[in-house]
Amino acid sequence: MNKIFPFIFISFLLLTLGLSSCNDNKFDVDISNQELDLKWLRYDHDITDLATKPSFQKSNDSLLNVYGSFYRFYNGRVMNFGDVQAPNYERKIMGFLTNKDVYQLFKEVDSLYPNMETYRYDMETAFKYYQHHFPNRKAPIMVSMVSGLNRNIVVTDSVLAVGLDMYMGDSNRIYNLAQIPSYISNKCTNDYMVYDMMRGWLLSEFEPQEKKDDVLSQIVHYGKAVYAMDAMFPFAPDHYKIGFLEDQIAWCEANEITIWAKLIEEQALYSTDLHVVRTLTGPGPFTAGFPRESPAQLGYWMGWQIVRKYMDENPKITLEQLMQNENAQAILRDSKYKPR
Repeated sequence: MNKIFPFIFISFLLLTLGLSSCNDNKFDVDISNQELDLKWLRYDHDITDLATKPSFQKSNDSLLNVYGSFYRFYNGRVMNFGDVQAPNYERKIMGFLTNKDVYQLFKEVDSLYPNMETYRYDMETAFKYYQHHFPNRKAPIMVSMVSGLNRNIVVTDSVLAVGLDMYMGDSNRIYNLAQIPSYISNKCTNDYMVYDMMRGWLLSEFEPQEKKDDVLSQIVHYGKAVYAMDAMFPFAPDHYKIGFLEDQIAWCEANEITIWAKLIEEQALYSTDLHVVRTLTGPGPFTAGFPRESPAQLGYWMGWQIVRKYMDENPKITLEQLMQNENAQAILRDSKYKPR
């Protein structure tokens, strides 16, 4: 199923070297025998062929041949240009590619990301852990794109795409000109890129077969994906895994009892009220009803803690079994979660 995930450099290798001395990490597993040559395509380069090559139709057919369903999805859903073989597609895409502001955006991305080798290595390492825990699942093809500041992560059946224009640095002038809120732009740095990519893939790959609208089901589903991030990035700081700022994670840890008590007091866990769900899981500068120091999507952090406790209480459960378990109430019950 195709998915869009709404919104310096710290090498995975450096994190590994810096923290690998800790031998009590249950996710510090041997991946030396995992063979993987991750493919990374520069769609952000290839799409410009439409404006520079003499034959539009020939270039269009070539892109469709190489990128397949992703090419259709990018143009139809990410950029709203419509079908790539529609009569008016050429006019729409050419208008986009020849726009002077768009040209500057592509130029800025290219200057910041002349190649993706470092990130390819980090994702390859993460997907070796993925193969270790999920041996029957395949790694996707990596694709870099320019989304026109629309999306940071896009997932299709076999492609994991990243919008490089959403990782140009938190103080980039383009974000100021586009009036992107600071709660978004402060994580538009390449520190977060590989983590956002893997989290997006996990959320899509293990999407529930039957989507439930209550808060608990949604936060536990997300919490399982972030728990899997513990395994994919066993030496990384927690704030990268969930996509928070470092001080936001510190606030969560210091106020865990208070957060949980408020959810219980307001009977929020089993609520299907759209306002309650959005308050606890939606983006924003903070979570409404909590101090401004809190992160948005506070419910997701709580879901992560519930899943962590569940796995601690049930050490024989494999990561694959966890991800397949869609019974959020049973996970909460068997976690015996009660912060003290």
